[in-house]
Amino acid sequence: MAESLARAKKGEQRPPKTTEDKFVEGVLRGWRWMRQNARTAVLTLACVAVIVAGVLYFRSYRQTVRERAAIELRDIRVNVGQDPVGSATRLESFVNRYDGTPSAEEGRLLLARLQIQYGQFAEAISTLGAIGASADAPNGFAAHLLQASALRQQGDLDAALRTLEQVGRGARYGFQRRYARSVEGQYLLNAGRLEEAAAVWSALVAETEEPGERAAYQLRLGEARGLLRAASAAVAAPGEEPAEPAEQSPDAQSPEG
Repeated sequence: MAESLARAKKGEQRPPKTTEDKFVEGVLRGWRWMRQNARTAVLTLACVAVIVAGVLYFRSYRQTVRERAAIELRDIRVNVGQDPVGSATRLESFVNRYDGTPSAEEGRLLLARLQIQYGQFAEAISTLGAIGASADAPNGFAAHLLQASALRQQGDLDAALRTLEQVGRGARYGFQRRYARSVEGQYLLNAGRLEEAAAVWSALVAETEEPGERAAYQLRLGEARGLLRAASAAVAAPGEEPAEPAEQSPDAQSPEG
């Protein structure tokens, strides 16, 4: 009985294990396991090494592809002004070869601009649809504006206006949302829908605080109201032709060019 008490007392006095002791015990247990399971350990380490090497190679290859795509796109941009038709052909091949890279999306935007320039509106809409970006994505804002331009020139004004309304709600920055709505107002003005255009400009004037931007919207609002007054006067005076809205910059482009 006395011996049991002595052992218990001796055990109570044993100092607690430190973090260093636990680490050493863990290392020793791992070493014993590796000695007992040497083949399994070697195979596990080999598999881990292969996976790490594969991940590193894939990252390096992807970076190389992106750099190559950026260089080729820069070369195409340089030659667009001299050979737009040939550049469009190169871009079609480019976006297929480098699909999934940021440069491929930029290439699609450039290709769509060329297609709109040459009246290939359906092709441009298809090209822009391949981007599949929301309005707040890096290329989504410019893609939606180009799509609206292509739809309008194709003759589908209502679809163009719906696209601009979508951008006016979903673009990331306030100035982008206002710009999309200002393009919507210009499309309405050019289509002779003067009251709707005036309503758009009036709302923009009311909510814009930046002086220069607000002044531009006030100018457009004055133009729409002036045309409305001219149209009302023409209706009041039979035999006179109603004033037609002036065509001003009907097609939207991204502020970034």
